[in-house]
Amino acid sequence: MESGSPTRHSIAGSTDDTKVADDCKSVECTVSGLASERRREHDDEAVQVLQAAEWEPQSPITDDEERELLKRIDWRILPLICVGTALQYADKAALSVGALFGLIRDLKLYVAQTGGTFDTHRYSLVAIIYYVGYVVGTPILSTIAQRLPTSKMCSLYVLFWGIVTILTPTCKGFESLIAQRFVLGMLEGGVSPAFLTILGMWYRKREQALRAPILYSANGFFVVPLLALFYGIVHIGPRAHAWKSIYYFLGVTTILFAFILYAFLPDSPVSAKWLTSRQRYVAVERLRDNQAGLNSKRLKVSHLLEAVSDIKVFILMLMTFCTCAPAGVIGTFSPLVISSGYGADPLRTLLLLMPTGLVAGFSNIIGGSVRSIQPIDLSSSVDLTSFRQLMLRYIALKYKNTRIAVIIALSIISVTGTALQWHVPLTKKRGLLAGVYLIIASSGALGGLTGLALSNTAGATKKLVVSALVFITIASANIATPFLFKKSEQPRYPLAFQVTMILQCAGIGLSLLYAALCIRENRRRDQSVKMQDQDLAFSDSTDMENVAFRYVW
Repeated sequence: MESGSPTRHSIAGSTDDTKVADDCKSVECTVSGLASERRREHDDEAVQVLQAAEWEPQSPITDDEERELLKRIDWRILPLICVGTALQYADKAALSVGALFGLIRDLKLYVAQTGGTFDTHRYSLVAIIYYVGYVVGTPILSTIAQRLPTSKMCSLYVLFWGIVTILTPTCKGFESLIAQRFVLGMLEGGVSPAFLTILGMWYRKREQALRAPILYSANGFFVVPLLALFYGIVHIGPRAHAWKSIYYFLGVTTILFAFILYAFLPDSPVSAKWLTSRQRYVAVERLRDNQAGLNSKRLKVSHLLEAVSDIKVFILMLMTFCTCAPAGVIGTFSPLVISSGYGADPLRTLLLLMPTGLVAGFSNIIGGSVRSIQPIDLSSSVDLTSFRQLMLRYIALKYKNTRIAVIIALSIISVTGTALQWHVPLTKKRGLLAGVYLIIASSGALGGLTGLALSNTAGATKKLVVSALVFITIASANIATPFLFKKSEQPRYPLAFQVTMILQCAGIGLSLLYAALCIRENRRRDQSVKMQDQDLAFSDSTDMENVAFRYVW
C-alpha cells in the first residue's frame, strides 16, 4: 500500500497537470481564435507578414537596415508612379499644344462669327469633358482597384488609355473627339487615386511629405523634354497636321509603359518578390507609426460614411478646388494666352512654355523638402560640424509642422502672378510672361494637398474615398475654369484672372482653418484620459476611430 500510494498520488497529480494544461491550451486556442477572428475582421494585408514573423524570431530593426530598404523602395517604386503621373500630364499637354498645330482647325473646334472672328467654345468643351469623364471614372475604377490587385488594375487602365490616345487622330470632328476625351478621362481617373494609395503602402508620413510632391514634380520636369520632343516631331512631318504625330507618339509610349508597370510594380510590400522575407517584415513594421494600416480588400460602409461626413475632408476639398483652379487656368490655356497675348508664333510658344515645367517641378520639390523636415532627437548622433546638418536641426526643432505654411507661401506667389496678369500693361511682355510662370507655383501646393489627404487619413476604405474625393475636386476645378476664358476678353482675360485671385485668397483662409482644426483635435487627444487597450496600427481603423492617430499640418 505504501508503495502504491505515491503511485496513485502521482497519477492524480498527473491528471491535475493534464487538466491545467488542457485549460491553458483551451485559453490559448480561444485567444488565438479571437485574434484570428479580429485579423479576419480587419483583413489588413500587413497582418500576413506580421503573423509569419511571429514564428520567426526577428531582430530589432536598425537605422542602417531601414535606410537601405528605403533607398531600394525609392528606386523601385517612385520612378514607376512618377512616369505614370507624367504621362497623364502629357496627354493634357498634347491637347493644348495640338491647338497650335492644326487640331482646332482639322476637328472644327471653332465656330465662325461675324466680323471674321472665331469662337473657341468647342475647344473649351473638349478640355472640360475629359474632367467630366475623370469625375465619373474615379469612384468606380478606384473601387475596383482596391478590391482587386491594385498595381495590375493600374497597368490595365494605362494600357486602355494608351489605346484610346493612339486612336485620337482617327477622330473626324467635334463629336467624336468629345467621346474620346470622355473615355480617356474615365480611364485616367482610376489611376491617380491608386497611385496615391500605393504611395501610402510604402512610406511613412514624414516620407510621404516629400514623395507626394516628387510625384507631382514629375509633371513639371517632364514638360521640358516633352515640349522638346513635340518641337522635334513638328519638324519631322507636315506642320499643319503635326498634332496627329504627337498623339501617335504618346499612344505608343503609354502602351509600352503599361507592360513595364505590369511587370515591375508590386501590389504591396507583401507581394514584392524583390524583397526578402526579412525586408518585407521591415517594410511593413516601419509603417506601424502611421497608425493607418497597409491595405485591405474589404469595402467598409462605415468608413465611407465617415469620409463624407468628416469636416476636415470637406475643408480639404475646398482648399484643393481653390488651389488647383489657377493651375487649371494656365495648364489648358497657357499656349493660347502666350500666343495671343505676346504675339508668339507656335514654335516660339513651345519654347516659352518650357519654363512653366521648371517652375512647377521646383515648387513641388522645394515645398516637399520643407514639409518633410521632422523634429530631431537631441540625443541622436548628428554631425554638428556640418553647417547643413546644424541648420536642418534648428529648422526641425523650431518648425515641426510646415505643410500648411508651404501651401500658403506657394499660394501667395501664385497670387502675385495673377496680379501681374491682371494689372501689368500689355506692352510689358516680360512682366506678363513672369505672371504666367508665377501662377504655376500653385501647382507646388498640389503635392502638399494630396500629401495631407494621404497622411491625415487612416483605414483602407476611407483612404480610398478621400483620395477619390480630392481627385474629383481637382477635376471639378478644371471643369469650371475654362468657362472663364471668353474670346471677347482676349488677350487680357480679366474675368478669368479676377476669379482666380478670389479663389486663391479663399484657399489661403481655408488652409488656416484646416490647420486650426488639426491642432485642436491633436490637443484634445493628447489631453484625453482614455487609454488605448490595443494596438490599432494594422487594424484597418480610421483616423477618427484610432485615438493614437495624430494629424499633420
